[in-house]
Amino acid sequence: MEKKSRTVTLDGERHVIGLDHRPDRGTVMLDGISIEKWERVDPGDRDHAFPLRGRRIGVHVRYDSTAGEPSPPLSESRSLPPNRPFFFQ
Repeated sequence: MEKKSRTVTLDGERHVIGLDHRPDRGTVMLDGISIEKWERVDPGDRDHAFPLRGRRIGVHVRYDSTAGEPSPPLSESRSLPPNRPFFFQ
């Protein structure tokens, strides 16, 4: 299982968003606590969103269809318009 993480700062407070994954399943973690688990039943990219400090945060998992693996599983974040999630792309 591959592990990736990013630190984000919201309202002056730092949080670690992590992703443990295999090609067929994975776990999203927030500050070391599992907040979502999934099994991949169909091919394609996945979005996982959750609340954090009154905002929606998201992890976008992009799968490389030729390799059957996430590529890249977690990368730099960007801010979306108000009331929309922040996504790792």
